[in-house]
Amino acid sequence: MADARPPGTSKNVVGRTPQQAVPMRPMRPSIDEIASKELLKPLVFPNHQRMFIAFSYLISGAMVYYMAFHHDFGPKRNVLTGLREFKARITKEFFYIDPKDKELEELKEKREPSNNPNQSRD
Repeated sequence: MADARPPGTSKNVVGRTPQQAVPMRPMRPSIDEIASKELLKPLVFPNHQRMFIAFSYLISGAMVYYMAFHHDFGPKRNVLTGLREFKARITKEFFYIDPKDKELEELKEKREPSNNPNQSRD
């Protein structure tokens, strides 16, 4: 059954040439396809991805800081003990007031009357 048509004019299943063919309607997606697409959508901040990433970095950093410096891992020494001791030493040095400085402050307060209305004058 040889057909004597020129090339490019073969009939499709409906009986029309490819130029006359009506485009087929897309098939409806199955429930599984719909469900998988819905499950792959982000659940939090879908339209604000940069804010979500910045928020994630902030929360992650805060968690690492807390776990490294404040969480109690018990009385035994661990990997973070040296880091904690270093932080405690630096913090103590930062907030330390030398006794000589205290004496100088007291002398200044005695010499100059205070402008603080809450402080009583003798």
